[in-house]
Amino acid sequence: MGERSGYICAENFLHILRQKIFEQMKYILITGASTGIGYTTAKFLIDKGFSVIGSVRKTNEVAKIESELGPNFKGVVFDVTDQQSISQSFHKVEDLVGEHGLFGLINNAGIAVAGPLQHLSIDRFEYQMNVNVNGLVRVTQTFLPLLGGNKKKYINTPGRIINIGSVSGIIATPLLGPYAASKFAVEAISDSLRRELLLHGIKVILVQPGPIKTPIWKKSSQIDPELLETEYAPFLKQTERRIERTEKTAMPAENLAQLIYKSLTLSKPKTRYLLSDRRWFFKLLPIIPDRWIDNLFHKSMKKTLAKELANSNKNT
Repeated sequence: MGERSGYICAENFLHILRQKIFEQMKYILITGASTGIGYTTAKFLIDKGFSVIGSVRKTNEVAKIESELGPNFKGVVFDVTDQQSISQSFHKVEDLVGEHGLFGLINNAGIAVAGPLQHLSIDRFEYQMNVNVNGLVRVTQTFLPLLGGNKKKYINTPGRIINIGSVSGIIATPLLGPYAASKFAVEAISDSLRRELLLHGIKVILVQPGPIKTPIWKKSSQIDPELLETEYAPFLKQTERRIERTEKTAMPAENLAQLIYKSLTLSKPKTRYLLSDRRWFFKLLPIIPDRWIDNLFHKSMKKTLAKELANSNKNT
């Protein structure tokens, strides 16, 4: 009898110990964790004591990143455009976090498609929206139960959702219409979701960064060759050069990682955070007439055309 009661006491002690460990381990799920903002944020949060689960698209990336970031990082393989792979990963994440669920979800995965809307293929436009918008909704819907959206099964306190927006969700510039459309959509989704999830006590925070040093800029500068055959060719070439300059002067991803950490840990975070060295401009935008902004872009386009004409005259 004594041995039996001692065994039960040991079992109870281990259960309480496991519960305490789970309570101390705060799990964050980050999409698009293989490079750029996702990777840097994962490393930053791990250094701050969080356990991070990061999504990657290729199986062979998991072991590499786990070895680089250490035991507090676990990789899961899914593509935000593939609901089946997201659903399969849910069970692995659930096994990792247990009944205490997720402390936070960072919707970071995204791409940037550049090109004039007049000529851009619908397939490219749909792909842009599928990754940046539909993908965000797929991941959020799937993992909401682990964030406090299912109180019957999980005992965690309500978690937080951090959506990575952009200043392109504040102002839409020529030739980045697809990307801007996706980021304006993220703004609207974040507002609606934040108000809906008041029911569960889950906070939704939108982060609006300016240019950040990430591979997304190199990828977005790869213009479809057929677009260079259109009347927008001079502006597309200028856009490529501008992206190259922007990449050199962009903020380090660590700045954004620090802001994400702040959004996760403040007791009363703001609903949105703007991260830009031109905050004054974005704050003034709502009171600047649209036609003024249009005229600025028009002058820039005419200047580009004049340069193009001068160069062609020199070559003839």
